Formats: sequence, C-alpha cells, structure tokens
Amino acid sequence: MSDAEALSSWWRKIVGQAGPTPTVRALWFGLVELAAAEDSAWHLYVSGCREFDREDGSGDWACDAEWQPMERYLFLADLNAHAAHGTVTMLDHAVDLVRRLAPERSWPYFLEGVAVGFDDGDFELTWTA
Repeated sequence: MSDAEALSSWWRKIVGQAGPTPTVRALWFGLVELAAAEDSAWHLYVSGCREFDREDGSGDWACDAEWQPMERYLFLADLNAHAAHGTVTMLDHAVDLVRRLAPERSWPYFLEGVAVGFDDGDFELTWTA
C-alpha cells in the first residue's frame, strides 16, 4: 500500500472518530521518530489545535493540542525511505501527502489552517482559510 493510500484510509477512520470537536481551529500533522524495542521509525501523527496563527513562523500555536485521536500515529514506509535523504526530503514528502489528502475538506468543522512539520519547528502550512 502506498503512503497516500495508507494516509487516506487512516484519515477516514480518524475523522469518523473525531466526535464533537468544534473548538479545533487548525490541524497539525507532525513528523516524529518513535522508538520500538530495538528499532525506531518515523511516523506521521495528527492533532487538533485551538489556536492558529499563519504569521507565527515558530509554529507555537501547534504546541497545545485540543484534540488527539487514540490512533494518532501512522507508520508510512516511503516516509522512512526518505529519511535517508534528510529532513527536508521527509518534510517535502509529508507536505505532498497532506496536500493531496486535503483534510480541510473532510474535517466536520470550520478550520483556519493545516500544517505539516517536525515538533522542533520546521514546518509548512499546506492550507489556510
């Protein structure tokens, strides 16, 4: 299964479990390396944020999650393959995936923005209202 197919399937499930979350104004798709028993792998995760500031280059608005689904982490094989080429390549891949997913279209409430990035600050806005 391609990363795009995996992301689409996972997102449909996540949105179906979203419940009443009208206070979420932005979605953050984060890139994080999770450690397993003897290995680690990169995952994409999602959280919903109460605040959004398109002018904030630090992404501080994404620090306090208002909504975090139970199954918020998704392993993506191609994302991990891109890890060998550095964080810029990984971010580009994830941004492309989220843009094609267009989560702002399927989120059940009003959104102001969607971003993809690393928790340490490198991120890109993929959509703003």
